Amino acid sequence: MTIAGLVVTTAWLAMGSWLLWHVGFPDGLRLNDIGDFLSGVVAPLAFIWLVIGYFQQGAELSLNSRSLALQVKEMQESVRQQSEQAAALVSSEAHSRRDVLMRVIAFYTDLLASYACDLWRLAGGIEEERIAQAWDRYSKGDRDIFFFGLIDALRPSSPALPEAVGTEEDREELAHLSEEYLRIYDAFIAELGRLDEAHVLHDIYLAGDMKIVKDLLGTVQAAARKP
Repeated sequence: MTIAGLVVTTAWLAMGSWLLWHVGFPDGLRLNDIGDFLSGVVAPLAFIWLVIGYFQQGAELSLNSRSLALQVKEMQESVRQQSEQAAALVSSEAHSRRDVLMRVIAFYTDLLASYACDLWRLAGGIEEERIAQAWDRYSKGDRDIFFFGLIDALRPSSPALPEAVGTEEDREELAHLSEEYLRIYDAFIAELGRLDEAHVLHDIYLAGDMKIVKDLLGTVQAAARKP
């Protein structure tokens, strides 16, 4: 459009110059008449360039709008990618924390089950064959078998404690195992409270079979140490 405007302007000025050259101004022409002539020559050119400027401005606005639209699209795509990356990081972190939590639970559960097994065997007078069968059931998923057995052996109505623990050595071992169980249980609950943000598992283990065993051992421990 600029080139077309320049061509039209050049042709228009050339035609005006040609007229002035061949026709000239009449004699006695006043200055205001000359001004009117020049205004008539220039006015069409001003109008043409006004129209050209209008369309050029519209074209520039259209280009700016397209550029802004592309920038907005790029920003949206960038935000989407960052959101996906953040979600992936959160998911990875949550998975990692969950994996650590499960390993901690497995470690402490196996450790407490081992102590519960020894306490159950000592307090209830359980035979080795029955202990082996219990461990087989434990390995197949019966994770509460030792806790249930120990709870039955430690209840106040059970004749197993403390009189059934005959020798002083057995009574001392019972007290020692009880202390170790209580210490490990407290460490387990503290670790759960640190890792489990929702405290769901923390509350479950704080009120479950392990907690019942802990409470019963607290009452049995002193009695087992009596001469």
